Amino acid sequence: MHSKTAIVTGAARGIGRASAEKLARDGFHVVLLDLDQNAVEESASEIGKKYDVKTLAYCASVTDFDQVKEIVADAETKLGNIEVLVNNAGIVAQAGDICDTSDVDWDNIFDVNLLGCVNCIKAVLPLFKERRRGRIINMGSVAGQKGTMAVSLAYGASKAAVINLTKSLSTQLASYNINVNAVAPGMIVTDMTAGLGQKVELVPLGRFGEADDVAGAVAFLAGEDSSYITGLTIDVNGGMYLR
Repeated sequence: MHSKTAIVTGAARGIGRASAEKLARDGFHVVLLDLDQNAVEESASEIGKKYDVKTLAYCASVTDFDQVKEIVADAETKLGNIEVLVNNAGIVAQAGDICDTSDVDWDNIFDVNLLGCVNCIKAVLPLFKERRRGRIINMGSVAGQKGTMAVSLAYGASKAAVINLTKSLSTQLASYNINVNAVAPGMIVTDMTAGLGQKVELVPLGRFGEADDVAGAVAFLAGEDSSYITGLTIDVNGGMYLR
């Protein structure tokens, strides 16, 4: 496993940091990408020391395709074959009337949450296709499955688009032996969700989720036990949405 490398975006804290840790625990070298340079460097250093794997930290925006492409090339040179991409970077906004949601808000949320995924996928895809192997794991949300009143409509719409993208890509890339799946968290305690007014009584399991709960699903999708799974969205929501 030590010859394998995973990229995790939005990896400085929260679900991204927890996912990077789970992958390092499973023997992956890990590339951490985030906008917060100090935090992502600290996370990379701590994970590398704790799990005795190699890590790289990059301060970059997933909205910049050229920058992401350069990072992928640099990471491959330094750490070896990239085999897993975890598209976790995302932004959220408070709930509000659709008429009060500006075009700028819509653009920003879709640029990061959807097109950021697209940029990262486009950056790794030539490598995955050449090797006929790879795992793409996109971060959806229960808000993209059942609609939302708790956060911005733009956020829910962007996550629904991510889930649809996951399904479409899984079919398009199956002949290359590339697995494309998603994880859809529910009410998870992170810095990003602080202040959103989440109500624990809406969760049948009676508690908010932790970042590690979501990271466990990410690690499963990155591992060999999920090799025959593609196009799936794993719900990590404590039972608040059932399909």
